[in-house]
Amino acid sequence: MLNFFQSGKVLTLLAIFLLASNHLDAQRGRNAGTYLELCFGSSNAVRPYTKGYRSATMGLFHSGFAFRRMMNDRFGYKIYLGYDQINNAKGGNSEPFKTNYIRVTFQGVMDAGAVLNFRDFTKRFTILVYGGFGGSNLFNNAGQSGSMLNFTAGVMPQYRFSERFRMHLDFCRVRHVYQQVTFDLNSSHNELGYDGLLVNASLGFSFYFGG
Repeated sequence: MLNFFQSGKVLTLLAIFLLASNHLDAQRGRNAGTYLELCFGSSNAVRPYTKGYRSATMGLFHSGFAFRRMMNDRFGYKIYLGYDQINNAKGGNSEPFKTNYIRVTFQGVMDAGAVLNFRDFTKRFTILVYGGFGGSNLFNNAGQSGSMLNFTAGVMPQYRFSERFRMHLDFCRVRHVYQQVTFDLNSSHNELGYDGLLVNASLGFSFYFGG
């Protein structure tokens, strides 16, 4: 998997995607343009952990910031920066720890509401779906750290208050490849493949800045 990324094939695919966006921009619609997104919510770092360590099922804190470009009413892309603080489960269910988690992800976006013609019965509600890949990093105050690749998929029900302001819920599933440390950063982890899992649920807002 790492050889795939190091070969430059991903950069080639991104270049093709961005060049294709110039063509799709010619087919612009009402929702096309640039958006900034902010969100805050909870996270669940599911696995892996050192024996005796675990986090809360859904604990605070998750925050995210994204730049989203809709090339037309249906399709777009965004660059997402997310931060999570992963803490030990309370009540004696885990040894204490505190880990910081940062990810940067490039995502393709589809407005499923536009594809399914939600506008036939509502002009304010839609659903965005997305998926993408990027890099993640874990670190703590003790200087321990680890990096990995991430693959994300999610769904965003969205309500439009006005042309420039929208509110959304964001449910995201993050899988890791080549995660060599546990979320508590106390053990190495040598499993190959999709060996790490983190889930986010958050409330967010989108701000439209025009074409």
